[in-house]
Amino acid sequence: GDKLDHKDSVSGKFKSAVVREVGKLGFKIRYTGGFTTSWSNYNTEPQRFADSGSITTRPAHRFAELKVGDEIDINPIYSISGRKHRGWKKGEIKELDTKSGQVKVGYKYGATKYTHWTHLDNKEEIAEFESMSSKSGMTMCDLLQDDIKDKEDRRIDIGDQWE
Repeated sequence: GDKLDHKDSVSGKFKSAVVREVGKLGFKIRYTGGFTTSWSNYNTEPQRFADSGSITTRPAHRFAELKVGDEIDINPIYSISGRKHRGWKKGEIKELDTKSGQVKVGYKYGATKYTHWTHLDNKEEIAEFESMSSKSGMTMCDLLQDDIKDKEDRRIDIGDQWE
């Protein structure tokens, strides 16, 4: 089959893969060096597909000096789980891929911690620390959610006063 780089649906990391067959669900992908297979449809999830070696063997041309524990801004727009965490946030490098410029970045959304794999050359998802995130580290979505919660809490408090 054809070789390609494909974003694994479990780890969210791009891995070298081979297209095994084409079916009604799209492409059956087998990751190189393992027995894991996955169905993936290019029409509905094109962000999971890349030319062979374009991500999995590409060294970082930006931020190559970063190491585990360093801080960076993250905008996880290509999340494999479909999480709606878009918007720039403060993140921390949790893991570096030794064969490419891929990094696993930890970030907080609301009160919950998440991780996201991306490539350091991806300008849509990675930026210099605090160059894109606010000083508070909150996105507009976070601020709006907090504002809505505050208004709800005040409404409940006012209601309690009238009882």
